[in-house]
Amino acid sequence: MSRNPFSSRFRRFLFIFVLVASVAIASPASARIGIGNPVKKMKEKIQNKAEGKAAPEATEAAGPPTFDDVTLELTDARIAGIIDAYQKSKKIAADRAPLNAKRNQLMDERNKLSDKEGDKMRELREKRGDMEQCYQSGYRAAGDKKAEDYKNRALSDPVLRDKFTKAAMQYNEAAAKGDSAAIQKLQSILTGEILPSKEDSAAVRAKCGPMPPKSAAEIKDEQLSKDIDAVDEQIRKIDEEVSKVGNGGMNPQQWGTALERIQLYVQSKKAKKEPKMLTDQEIRAVEKRLAELEEAMGI
Repeated sequence: MSRNPFSSRFRRFLFIFVLVASVAIASPASARIGIGNPVKKMKEKIQNKAEGKAAPEATEAAGPPTFDDVTLELTDARIAGIIDAYQKSKKIAADRAPLNAKRNQLMDERNKLSDKEGDKMRELREKRGDMEQCYQSGYRAAGDKKAEDYKNRALSDPVLRDKFTKAAMQYNEAAAKGDSAAIQKLQSILTGEILPSKEDSAAVRAKCGPMPPKSAAEIKDEQLSKDIDAVDEQIRKIDEEVSKVGNGGMNPQQWGTALERIQLYVQSKKAKKEPKMLTDQEIRAVEKRLAELEEAMGI
């Protein structure tokens, strides 16, 4: 995986967190990386204003933005792109919240079942594991005995030698014709002398004892696991579609920085503080669609 913090994995996280949840981005990692000290200083000023604290001396130095490869000008087109990305993502992700609720309900049900029946289920699984080991050990012993018997008889028993010679010839003929049914039948003849028989297997199971059946709690637990996996797959598909929406033509750094600056502007207005993080032209672009931005971003 790439070490770039804005790898596909990071980009997917950013989309899901920002677009699907529609939560205001207070200080996303992507914005912090590229936006520089002025944003941090302005945020501190706004926060201190809201809390009634005196702003640190350094915050007075915050000035207008310098546009570069990370901090892009908030034009009418970019504002429209941001709103469009949020709206498309919300439409795609409309079913995500009820799916999350369903998953939480299933997880809660499974946790309660585990609290009540967990010890009994673990005991049954351990017992089956011990039983399986007993079966496998018995099968190996029966197979070893069969192989030893065959080795002792292979050269001295003419009936066995003739049986195998005939079966081998028939196998070759069937293979040449591509007769899979005949091949399978002949394979069972050839291996019948060295593999444990049904009788051998029955004897092993009788010695080890019957395998404990699954309890009602175990069956319920397995069904809940399948239901949770099914919901997870539905959520994954929604997140995948959301990730395809795009960033309004911006890369992840630019996207995070743009959202940060818009939110700072809105916060400063509510604090009755006039920020210097947007130019006059940017303010006009934001104000044109401010209601839409606030609704889309949840700020």
